[in-house]
Amino acid sequence: MLPYSLVVGQEDAKLALELQYVEPAIRGVLLSGQRGTAKSTVVRAFGLMTEGLLPVTLPINATDDRVLGGWELDALLRSRASKQPGLLAEAGERGLLYIDEVNLLDDHIVNLILDAAATGVLSVQREGRNDVSAVSFGLCGTMNPEEGGLRPQLLDRFGLLVPVAELGAAERHAMVRTVLRFDAERAAARAGEPSPWLAEARAAD
Repeated sequence: MLPYSLVVGQEDAKLALELQYVEPAIRGVLLSGQRGTAKSTVVRAFGLMTEGLLPVTLPINATDDRVLGGWELDALLRSRASKQPGLLAEAGERGLLYIDEVNLLDDHIVNLILDAAATGVLSVQREGRNDVSAVSFGLCGTMNPEEGGLRPQLLDRFGLLVPVAELGAAERHAMVRTVLRFDAERAAARAGEPSPWLAEARAAD
């Protein structure tokens, strides 16, 4: 994964993620832009920099059970409740939840996530059982407005909405050069050759 310090451009998106990191009360960043504007790259690189792990990514077909969690069926049949964590609990451990194409998700799923992010409470009600726990995570959604918008009621619940513009020609060239060098330096490092350039970039993160 390209180090965060090597991601070219998109300074507004970077600033929004950094602001949410230091001020969790922002409760959600939404990056809106066309494909190819490095939205996903910025989010994943930021998560790796801040938490040492890639952010938890929400699949577009995620169900309530996958998002909230529940109890393992086999354990319930044996009268031993064994909790099965969902993606929100995983995000609480990793620090950041990433929702790609949030505008294509079911509104109900988006509301569940925004409720947990806003209240810091994860409530799981399944099979006649109720479990309430504290949860805290950064939230970042991305969307391509050409593929449909997000309902105003949901849009208003994100703390920061950041339009992400296409990179200019000079920035695109710089990004291509950076990615090519990163790939070459990483391959050399895997072959046992030290890479001061890579070490410096990772130290900058």
